[in-house]
Amino acid sequence: ITRRVYSVYDIVVLTADSDAVQFSENPQPPVPETIAFPQQKEVVGTRRKTEDGSVAITVCMLMLAKDELVLEDNCLWLDGSPRSLVIWPADFSLHIDGDNIEVHNADGETVARVGEGVSMGGGFTPVNDYELYQVPTQCRQPENYWSACPFDMKIIAEP
Repeated sequence: ITRRVYSVYDIVVLTADSDAVQFSENPQPPVPETIAFPQQKEVVGTRRKTEDGSVAITVCMLMLAKDELVLEDNCLWLDGSPRSLVIWPADFSLHIDGDNIEVHNADGETVARVGEGVSMGGGFTPVNDYELYQVPTQCRQPENYWSACPFDMKIIAEP
C-alpha cells in the first residue's frame, strides 16, 4: 500500500483569541500492555463558536493520507510508505470491544477501525515532549509521525 498525498502542507489558520487558548498539562503516560494512543496537546477553546457562528481553530495541516490502520506491537500505524505512527487529536478516543478496535471523534462517531482503510487530513511532524511522553519505546521512530487533523476523517473501502 502506498500513501497518496494530494496536497502539500496547506496550513489553515482560523481565528482564536489568545485569551481562549490554554493547554492541558496532563498527558497520559504509556502503559506497555495496552494499545498506544498518543494524542496532541489539548488546546482549550479551539472549537468554540465565534460571534459570527463559525468555529474557531488554531492550525491544522491538510495533507491527505489514505492508508490502512494497522495494529502492531500495540502501536496504531498508518500502513503506507512511509509507515507512520498517528498522533491523534486531543478529543478523540480509542474503543476496544474484543477484536474490534475503533477510534471515535469528539462526537463519538467511529472514524477509523483497525484493519480498514482510513482517510485523514494532517501531516508529517516531529513530535514534541508532550506527545513523545505518550509513545512507548516499541512505537518510537526518528521520523514519520502523522499529526492527524480532526476534520473529515473517515473509514474508506480501499486505501
